Amino acid sequence: MDGDEVFRQPARTGPPTPYLWTDNCKDNRGPPDVIKPILIFLLAAMTALPLSAQCNPADIRNDLSVEERHAIARQVADWPYGVGRAFRAIRGDGRLFLFGTFHSAAAGPVPPVVGDEIARAQSLFVEVTSDQTAALQARMQTDPGLIMNLTGPGLNTDLTTDEWQALTDALQPMGLQPEVAEHLQPWFAATMMAIPPCEMMRQADGAQPLDMKVEALANEAGIPVAGLETAQDVLDMFDAMSRGTQIDFLRSSLMSVEMAEDVFMTAARQYREGRIAEVQALANAIASRQMPPEAVAAMNEAVMEPLLEQRNRNWMKPILDAANQGPTVIAVGALHLGGEGGLLRLLEREGFDITRIILDGEVSE
Repeated sequence: MDGDEVFRQPARTGPPTPYLWTDNCKDNRGPPDVIKPILIFLLAAMTALPLSAQCNPADIRNDLSVEERHAIARQVADWPYGVGRAFRAIRGDGRLFLFGTFHSAAAGPVPPVVGDEIARAQSLFVEVTSDQTAALQARMQTDPGLIMNLTGPGLNTDLTTDEWQALTDALQPMGLQPEVAEHLQPWFAATMMAIPPCEMMRQADGAQPLDMKVEALANEAGIPVAGLETAQDVLDMFDAMSRGTQIDFLRSSLMSVEMAEDVFMTAARQYREGRIAEVQALANAIASRQMPPEAVAAMNEAVMEPLLEQRNRNWMKPILDAANQGPTVIAVGALHLGGEGGLLRLLEREGFDITRIILDGEVSE
């Protein structure tokens, strides 16, 4: 899932890749050793985390107030295709199978029906392929400016004292000192806050995110895998956000940093139950505990439009082209499927008939 904080995790592929200092990166505020840990952090699964970290997340749905439950129910009711992870879309001879993923090792195995669809498909489309992600890793070794601000003001000048303390407290157990944290791009710092230590430890131990499992199935079956976008497209999307929007995004992430493990694992449970719209609605409810509802709505519009809806629109051409070539599987973050700007609604407007496939463990509606 995306938005999902639910965003693609930086620790998605491979073992730690140490940063190779080059003359391309000139940061006069610190020696190379100040920057080296950031690449280890970004490109690995947090092997620096303490082995004693406890992973006993609570389901935060149990602690919701009556008002919060009602607010969530209203949002879910207004979300087209808000329940379910697997759908068929058919228009004439064009056949698509859409599977909403969760970018986590906690999402469980690939459902058998998804594996069957992949085996019969002429191609699999994912957001960004593993090869693209590996290429981005290589670029980060020589260009940390992709995710760091090496020349402008540091995050400590944008955040309040309490916010800066919360950020550095969250990053320090992961091996990042304040002098490194201050150089992070705000959007990247925000995504870090959404990924709890236990998820990073699971990946450090070799657990694969669901996206990688799906791609591996296609590779094993000899099914071509293509990306709906490139890694650079994703970076450009974040770079296009104003710094003010990025800082607001980071602030909203810091508000729930102490609940990060509970929020993340509750979202994983909601995902396995097929309650996709509820993931976003619950995130809104948590944010509303510390922000006015209108501020939460404004944040969603500023961040979710480029993260979800604009990308969905960008993806429609390759998806429609693929549908004309034969049976195709589309595996993307589950939040991309539903909603008025979701892929299913967009396909519906193109004349596709949409049918949900209920997977094991999912609610019916």
